[in-house]
Amino acid sequence: MKLLILVGALLLETFWSRLSQIRNHQWIARFADWLEEHVNPNKSHSEWLIAGIILVLPLIVASILLNGQEGFVGFLFEMLLGLILVTWTLGPVNLNAFYHQLEGESQDANELPIKLVKYVHKAYFGAIIWFVILGPVGALAYRMIAVMESHSKGKLQSYNEEDFSEKEDETEPANKSHSEDDSLKSSTQTDVWARLYFVADWIPARVSCFLFLLTGHFASGFGDLKAKLTLFDYQEDDDNLISDVACKALASDDSDNALTQMRQLVERSLLLLMVFVALLTFFQL
Repeated sequence: MKLLILVGALLLETFWSRLSQIRNHQWIARFADWLEEHVNPNKSHSEWLIAGIILVLPLIVASILLNGQEGFVGFLFEMLLGLILVTWTLGPVNLNAFYHQLEGESQDANELPIKLVKYVHKAYFGAIIWFVILGPVGALAYRMIAVMESHSKGKLQSYNEEDFSEKEDETEPANKSHSEDDSLKSSTQTDVWARLYFVADWIPARVSCFLFLLTGHFASGFGDLKAKLTLFDYQEDDDNLISDVACKALASDDSDNALTQMRQLVERSLLLLMVFVALLTFFQL
């Protein structure tokens, strides 16, 4: 079933052009903000507890719907729901649209391939790898944590900008104190989601690196992987590890075509991942 769901999701991703327009992961952030307002209005509960509640409720509902269905109709229902969940957790923008978006940006040509590989890992590889491990619930959990990690960083940046503006205006000390409390709370929240994302991305990050090595220049990238590979330091940025290894595996001095070559590398890696999923399905591992 996993192979059928994954193939179906990637086919929809490729041929349904309007999918990127209707898929919005920010619903996760809106749900989290709404839930926190009702569960923790006074900001008195532990951020770990709030994060757990935000994650557990949707995952429990998804698990109940995806398990225990009987008969052929139940099988079709589980497969359809799994297809919907996996398709929704990918992206939000498909690879082709994001690639053309980068082509239109006026940035350093060396930065564009890095942006592409970081996006593809978070948009595709992370969710797919957890889908292979834990099914649609795993893909949903990864997407929720990834979205909340980015969302908490955005909230912290917003509070810091407010603090900076209030430091220029000392006429509102009460509001300033309130903003500092919110900034401190948001900093704790950001740290919680950063730790959760490190755990959620630990396996996918390393699998992605090896996929890039296997489909690119293995010898060029493996030394960089060994030098920068960390095991349990959540403050280390796995995004940089992935981009560094991918750029080394690309092993290209042609900066004009680096973006296209990086797209070809990630597409080969995605195809290799599909082959691994097919083998696991065939041997029922």
